[in-house]
Amino acid sequence: MLIGLTVAAAWPPVSMAQSPAIYAPTLSVPSPVVSRPEETTPPKVTEKVIVNPGEVSGRAQVVSGDTLRIKQVTYRLWGIAAPPMNEFGGYTAMQGLAALIGSQTVICAPRKGVFRGGLQAAQCRVAGGRDLAADLVRRGFARDCPRQSGATFASIERTAVVDVAGGYKLPDECLAPY
Repeated sequence: MLIGLTVAAAWPPVSMAQSPAIYAPTLSVPSPVVSRPEETTPPKVTEKVIVNPGEVSGRAQVVSGDTLRIKQVTYRLWGIAAPPMNEFGGYTAMQGLAALIGSQTVICAPRKGVFRGGLQAAQCRVAGGRDLAADLVRRGFARDCPRQSGATFASIERTAVVDVAGGYKLPDECLAPY
C-alpha cells in the first residue's frame, strides 16, 4: 500500500551562489543623526583703519570749511584756513569738506598749535590716506596758512582749479610776524 507521500524537491531550488540574498540576513542600519549648528549670519566685515598712538578716528561731523568734530572733540585742520561761515565762500567750503569726507572714517593726529576759540590743530585724513587739508586747498576751498604750515600747501594753492577762498583774507594767526 502506498501512502500518499510526496517527496519534496530539494530546498533551496537554486544554489546559494546564485541567490545569496535568500540566505543573507538583511540588516537595517539607521543613518546617523547629524546635528548641524545653528546657521548664523557671518559677522559684518568692516574696513580696517590703522590708527597710530595719539590719533583719533571715527565718524566726523563738519562744523565749517576747516573745522570738524570727532567724538565730541573739535579740531581745526592744520596748515590751512577756510573762510568762516559768515563770509563769502564759507558755506561752500563747508560743503566741500563734507563732500571730501562723505561716509568715510576720519583719522586726526593732533598737532602743536591752537587756533582762535581754543580749537586744537590736527592733521586729518580719510581712511584711504588722503590729507583733507591738501584736498581742500587743491580744490580752492581753503588757503595755505604759512605761519603754521611753513608754506606746505603754497604750491598746491597756486595750482588750484577753482578759487572759492581766493578773496578770503587770511587771519592774523596764519600770517608771519612782521
